[in-house]
Amino acid sequence: MSVERVFRAFPLATGDQPHLLGWGFYEQLSQGPGPVLLLRREKALPCDIMIPYTPSIAGRPANTFPGPTSTGYTGFVYQTTLYLRTAAGTIVQLRKPQQLLKYLPKQAPLLRAYVRENSLHYANLRDLAFLVNYANTLLKLTP
Repeated sequence: MSVERVFRAFPLATGDQPHLLGWGFYEQLSQGPGPVLLLRREKALPCDIMIPYTPSIAGRPANTFPGPTSTGYTGFVYQTTLYLRTAAGTIVQLRKPQQLLKYLPKQAPLLRAYVRENSLHYANLRDLAFLVNYANTLLKLTP
């Protein structure tokens, strides 16, 4: 992955929101304009966090208060979804990173060997981007 973040607009993935037809912004994780791209979308989901605390005032014993209380805080959790733009130009959601091999069946044996030789992990986004970059070099070699 590069230091510079690249965002591109593509049609929404078919499984993403089937009732909506339109375009969405994706972050491109793989390098180059290759036929296959590893993409990511992040969604901010609000979450309520309760922080327990016991109030204390100087000079007043803590046991005179009714008990521990809590304060609410609304934060955000980011949900990351991976997508693959296939050589045919369609955008598909990767439910598991290993599904990448499903969309590149001819190159799958070489990609598995590349993962083993370089000790790559499918769960690591950087490693997955390297794998897609390698897949693009294989696609250029095959007619």
